[in-house]
Amino acid sequence: MAYQHISDPSIQTYFPIQAEEERIQYFPLANSHSAQSGNQHESSYYDTHWRSRTRTETDESLAGYRTGGSGSPEDNSLIAGFSDYRPSNNQQRPRVRGFAANVSINRKPVATSTWSLESKNSNRFLDRVEGVPGETETSLAVKPLWRIWGWEVTYILLSIAAFITIIVVLDNYDQQPLPDWPLSMTLNTFLAFFTTLSKAAFMLPVSVAISQSQWGWLRKNRPLYDLHVFDQASRGPWGSIMLLWRIRHRHFVTLGAFLMIVSAVTSPITQLAISYPVRDAVAREEEARAPAVHTIVSPADRMDIASRRALVMATLSDSTGFRESISPVGAFCSTGNCTFDSYQSLGICMKTANITSYMRVEEFDSPELIETLVLGFPNPEAKVWRASLPGGFEMAHQTPLVAMVDMLNGRASFAFKDSDSLQQTRVASFVLMHTVPTAFDETLWGQIEESVSSPMTADVIQAIRGFRHEAVEVLFHLCVQTYETKVQMGVETTHIVEQSAELAEGTDPFYLDMNCRPLLKQASRNCNQSIDRWNETLQLKGPAATNLARLNTTVEEGFSASLQSLEKMATNMKVDLVGYASASYVTEEYQDTAIFFRGTEFIKTLFQDVLFSMSTMANHTLHHNVMNNLYANIATSLSMSMRSGEPQKYAVDAFNISGVAWTQVSYVHISWGWITVLAVEITIAVLFLTLTIVSQGISDSGRGARQESCLPFRDAKNSSLATLVALSEATRAKAGGGVQPVDELEKIAKRLRVRFEGNQIVPAEEGCNTPSEGTATR
Repeated sequence: MAYQHISDPSIQTYFPIQAEEERIQYFPLANSHSAQSGNQHESSYYDTHWRSRTRTETDESLAGYRTGGSGSPEDNSLIAGFSDYRPSNNQQRPRVRGFAANVSINRKPVATSTWSLESKNSNRFLDRVEGVPGETETSLAVKPLWRIWGWEVTYILLSIAAFITIIVVLDNYDQQPLPDWPLSMTLNTFLAFFTTLSKAAFMLPVSVAISQSQWGWLRKNRPLYDLHVFDQASRGPWGSIMLLWRIRHRHFVTLGAFLMIVSAVTSPITQLAISYPVRDAVAREEEARAPAVHTIVSPADRMDIASRRALVMATLSDSTGFRESISPVGAFCSTGNCTFDSYQSLGICMKTANITSYMRVEEFDSPELIETLVLGFPNPEAKVWRASLPGGFEMAHQTPLVAMVDMLNGRASFAFKDSDSLQQTRVASFVLMHTVPTAFDETLWGQIEESVSSPMTADVIQAIRGFRHEAVEVLFHLCVQTYETKVQMGVETTHIVEQSAELAEGTDPFYLDMNCRPLLKQASRNCNQSIDRWNETLQLKGPAATNLARLNTTVEEGFSASLQSLEKMATNMKVDLVGYASASYVTEEYQDTAIFFRGTEFIKTLFQDVLFSMSTMANHTLHHNVMNNLYANIATSLSMSMRSGEPQKYAVDAFNISGVAWTQVSYVHISWGWITVLAVEITIAVLFLTLTIVSQGISDSGRGARQESCLPFRDAKNSSLATLVALSEATRAKAGGGVQPVDELEKIAKRLRVRFEGNQIVPAEEGCNTPSEGTATR
C-alpha cells in the first residue's frame, strides 16, 4: 500500500481511503493546533456519505482504516496520534475547526464527494461504522405529487380549454351563415385543428399514466412480460389492445388503454358534427311581384283584345286533356323562390248548372217534318231528334254526336235567375246542349279502343247503341278573387282561395243586359251596344284591409268595372264561344261521315276533346269534369288578361303586389351528439389521470412519505432510463443475461415472474429484499 505524505505547518493528520482499484489517497483532515492549548491535539470522528456495493466491503475498508492493517486501533499509526480518537457515549467529541477533508471514492464509475468537518453528516457516518447510536442515512427529499404530475395536469387543462373553445365557436356559428375567415379557413379546418390539439393534449398524460402504472403493477409477483405490454400500451392502440387482453378488468389502467384505442378510431368523427344544409334567405336586392287590378275602365283599357287573347289561351294552355284546370299564373320571381301574402284582384268567375230538366226532346221520322234546321248534312230517310229550351234554343240532329252553344240575352237565366248578385255582376251566360252516349256495342267499341290509330267517326256512330240529351248553363260574372301565390324552384303555384261578388253598399242596381242575335236564325253573331250606358260603373265590395304593399291603389278605393269594358268582353265571348258541331253522313249512300262545325277553334275543342273523346264518352264523371275545367280555363284566362302587366298591359290601373324573394344559402348546422364523443374521451382521460395520481398518493401514505421504498418509481413514469437500470443482476441472469432473439426473450419474459423491491426488479422467489440484498443505501 502506497502512502502520500502531505506536509503542513501544523500537525499533520492523514486519513487513508482504500478504493476498489487498490489506490490509497491521503488528505489533511484537520489542524489540531490551538493557541490556547499549545500542541495539544484534538481528535474527531469525521462523517462522509459512504457508498459501497455491499456492506461487507464497507466493513472491511473501515477495519483497515482503524487498525492500519493489524486490526488494532493502537497499532494504526495514522490515528494513534489523536489523544482521544474514540470518545465515550457521554463524552462530547472534540471538533477541529478551520480544516476540510476531501474524500475521493473510486468506483465504477468513480464518484467524488467533498465534505466539511462542520457537516452534520460526519457524526452520522462514524456513528454507523462504530456502532454509536445516531441517525440512519439521510432520506432523499420527496417530491410532492403536484410537482410530479404538474405537466400532465397542465396538458389536461389545455385539452379542456381546446374543447371549450370548440363549443363556444360552434355554438356561435350554429344556424348561422358560413363564416368568412382569412386564408379561406372553414369551420372544418378550425374543428380539425382544435380537435387534434385537444386529443394530443389529453393523450400525452394518458400515455404517461399508463407507463407510471407499470411500476405499481409490479409491486406484486407478475410476469416480466407485463413490463413490455405496459410499454407498448403507452405507445399506441395496438399495444393498448394487448394490454386490455392481458390485464382485463384487474386494474384501472384499462381505462387508459381503452381511451388509446377509441381515440385512434374516433379522430375523424368530430367532423360529422358540422354540416352545411341550405335554406331560404331573403334576397333583398332581388324582385318578386304578382299582377293585380282593382279597376277596369274603357276605352283606356283594352278589354276587347284582352278577352280575345284569353279565349285563345284557354284551350292552347291546356296540357292535361282538360283533366286539370290551368293555374292563374303571372308572378315574376328573379330568384326562382318567392312568397307572397294573400292578395286580391278583380277577375272573372264562372258557375255551371245542369238545366236538363228544362229541356224538351222530340223525335221525327224525317227532317221534312220539322222547320228547325238540322245540324249537319240532313238525311231525308233518317230519324230526327230535336232538343229545345225555353227562349227559342233548338238543336235538331240525326246522329248521336252533336253539340250546340248559344248565348242568353239580357237577364235570361235558367239556373241563376234568383241570384241578384250574380245577375248584377253577370258578364255573359251561355247554354250548352249536347248528346251523351249511354250504350255501346261491346265488340265494336272494344275494337275501337284497341285501335292504335284514331277511330273513324262512322265506326264510333255504329258502336253507339243509345244516348241521351243534356243541357248546361254556364255563367261568367265579375268578382273579387283572393290569391295565394308561391314560386318555388322557378315553378309558380297560385290558388284562388276566395271569391266574392257582393256589390258595394250604396250603389245603384247594375245589369249589363246583353242583346245578341240567335245562333241559327240570323247570320250575324254580333251584339247590340248600349253606348248611352258606357259611363255606368259596377262597384264591388272590397275585402277586409290587409297589410299588402300596393302600387297606385289602395284597398279603400274598392273594385270597379265600367259597363263599356264588360260589354266589350261579353261581345268577344259571344263570338268565340257560340257555335255547333255535328257528325253527319255526307255521301249519297250515307255511308261516310264528317263533322260539321260552325264557330271558332273553341267549338272544335269542345266537341272533339271534351264531349266526345274516347275517354269521356265511356266515363260520365270524367265527361263532366273536363267540361267544367274547359270553362274554368276561360274564366282564369280572362282574369289573367285583366291583371296582366307583361308582356302587354291591358288594364291601365293594373299594378304589382310585392312579394319576398328568397335565395338558397348554405348555413352551419351543428350536430352536438358527435361533439360529445370528444367530451367523453376527455372525461375518461381526466378520470384515468385522477385515479393514477390518487392511487400513487394512497400508496405513498401507506408506506410512509420518508421511506425509500416509495421513491424509486415515484416519478419514473415513462422514463427509458428507469426501465434500463431497474432489473437486478439476478433478474438479468434469469432473463438470459443479454440480448437474444425477440421471440426467445418474450418466451422467457412470460415465464419469469418478478416484483419491484426497493429500486430494482427482482425475481419473485427472492421475496422481500433487505437493503443489503439489493436496496441501495443512500
